[in-house]
Amino acid sequence: SFKKQMQGFTTLSEQVAEQIKKEVNLPVWTGFHPIATTLSPAVKKEKAKAKLGWSSATKTILFFGLIRKYKGLELLIQSIGESPLKEREDIHLYVAGECYENPTKYSRLVKELHLENQVTLDLTFKNPDEIALLFSAADIVAQTYHRATQSGVTPYAYFYNKPLLVSDIPGLNDLIKKDNTGLCTPKTPQAIALHLDRLLEVKNYIEFQENIKKTKDRYQWDSFAKQWHLFTENH
Repeated sequence: SFKKQMQGFTTLSEQVAEQIKKEVNLPVWTGFHPIATTLSPAVKKEKAKAKLGWSSATKTILFFGLIRKYKGLELLIQSIGESPLKEREDIHLYVAGECYENPTKYSRLVKELHLENQVTLDLTFKNPDEIALLFSAADIVAQTYHRATQSGVTPYAYFYNKPLLVSDIPGLNDLIKKDNTGLCTPKTPQAIALHLDRLLEVKNYIEFQENIKKTKDRYQWDSFAKQWHLFTENH
């Protein structure tokens, strides 16, 4: 079998490492998802907002990446219509990424909840410069996934210094709790709305942003390589 031919395993999250350890009696390195080295540099927030045509007074929640059923986008859309977010006129959800299911599901939900003015569905592929603009202009990155092993979006948020709102599930919550770089929420629209509102409180927001700046050097590729090399030498 596959595992019998292995001398060890390298993983990108604690959850995957634990799954493998249950199956094999081999060395397993619990690594992390490194921050890409090819990302376009950040743009000043006001400049990025102006380029995108976003209001400077708006607090924008960004949902980024391939859209699949397990990513819980419907929960995030529904949360925009829940208190206390529905009472706020400065909240906007921007969804950016290719849709790998029927997009009508989401456009219909936005229409049913009368959120056309609060939610933008931009379901297209984004190049590195477009990604830099979106992350630079956004205030929060939200990942309301139903399940996860690790996330490639979290390193993007770290690179662009954006606090995160993630589902309180293994594979997503460990990094956020360890670094205190955002909030973890139960997977209901009501809870998501409350946590997004709390995350946008100035004191919380600044604290989480500062923690990202302090910790993101740990997740560079050179750090990954050094730790992996040390692990392989000792096993």
